[in-house]
Formats: sequence, structure tokens, C-alpha cells
Amino acid sequence: MHRKCLMKCVKKMCISWSVIISGYVQNEEAQVGLQVFKEMVFEVGIEPDGITMVGLLKTFASLGDLNIGRMVHGLGISRGFGFEVYMGNSLIDMYSKCNDAKYLGGTFECL
Repeated sequence: MHRKCLMKCVKKMCISWSVIISGYVQNEEAQVGLQVFKEMVFEVGIEPDGITMVGLLKTFASLGDLNIGRMVHGLGISRGFGFEVYMGNSLIDMYSKCNDAKYLGGTFECL
């Protein structure tokens, strides 16, 4: 249902997609949130913003998926979000939940 509504009403509004991704993550449906992100980027062609990146990091932290979390980290850097405070906090959360002390320490030092 979310897909029909989004495709009709807000094809180019990243914030609407971010809210839906975050909603799935908060309701413990991180896999669905990931699918919505893929649809947003690959089917609709919307570029993720910093808010979306934070939602994704929370998704991968809850899934314990360190590899994809690192890819999102790299995507955030390449999009210019780098070590904004909101991004850094989410990275610290993700690396700590995924038990990666090396990246956790490096991220913390960069803030």
C-alpha cells in the first residue's frame, strides 16, 4: 500500500520515503525498510539525504548487518554527509550494535 501512495503523490520527495523507512525500522520491520530504500533509489530514482542515511544506519544496526552498514557509511561520505553530528551518532550506534570496536573507535575519534 505504501508504494502506491508514494508513487502517486510524492515521487520526488525524499523525506516522505525516509519517514516510511524509519517507520518500518521503529516497528521492527527493518527488512521491509531496506526494501523500501532499494525501491526509492533504484526504481524511483530518488537520491538519499542525510535523514535517510541515518534511518538506514538504524536499520542495519537492528539487523546486525555490518557489511551493508559499512557500505551505507561509504555512501554517506561520498554524498558529502561525512561526519555530520547526526551521521556520526548513528554510525557509533551501528558499529557498537554490530560489535565492531575498530570502526567504532575511529568514528568516535573523527567526531
